Amino acid sequence: MKTEPSTKQKVILYARTATTEQDTASQIDQGTKYAEEQGYDLVAVFSDRGFSGSAMDRPGIQQMLTFIKEHPKENFAIILDNPSILSRNPDIHIHAQKKLEFFSQLYQDASKNEELTTEQELVEFNGSMVIKGWPEKLKAAQEITTCRIDGVEYERIPYGQEEGYKSAGSRPCHDCSALKGQLHVPGCDMERCPVCKDQAAFCDCDIAL
Repeated sequence: MKTEPSTKQKVILYARTATTEQDTASQIDQGTKYAEEQGYDLVAVFSDRGFSGSAMDRPGIQQMLTFIKEHPKENFAIILDNPSILSRNPDIHIHAQKKLEFFSQLYQDASKNEELTTEQELVEFNGSMVIKGWPEKLKAAQEITTCRIDGVEYERIPYGQEEGYKSAGSRPCHDCSALKGQLHVPGCDMERCPVCKDQAAFCDCDIAL
């Protein structure tokens, strides 16, 4: 009996952290859950731990690009937490050339009416290549000065004031391009939770902006 091919959207999950102190497990768990909720066929997971978004020599991203090239007829989508996770290097965007989908709720809300792809225009900003419109997102983030956790209001932690990161603030944030003293773009994996001091994007605290 001939089996009908699956009509589910096939997706690739990519996760990355900027430092080895951070773990990709939370991103992978959230991305896997998101794929299941959307009814997607998750065919591959790739990750890099402790790599800048501007680096081309990340083993995980190279494995993903190879996987895409080995399946030229497949219309994969790439799911990831937020735009900065994939890359700030235009070469990777050009080589991937796939639809992007973000499972962070912040970016789902922002992209409901916009088809996002790895071919979208990149611009130079604070020494990095960023997706067009990113400078405006960073500017808007400066207006979000507080967050609420369990009903209590806290000041958000600016870039350069993170505990335990000696190099933080010596150069623009490698995930959201914030300068020292600026607030991160919500969802940036360098932002610290003001209560537990872990990554705000992935900690167990119920953070509301």
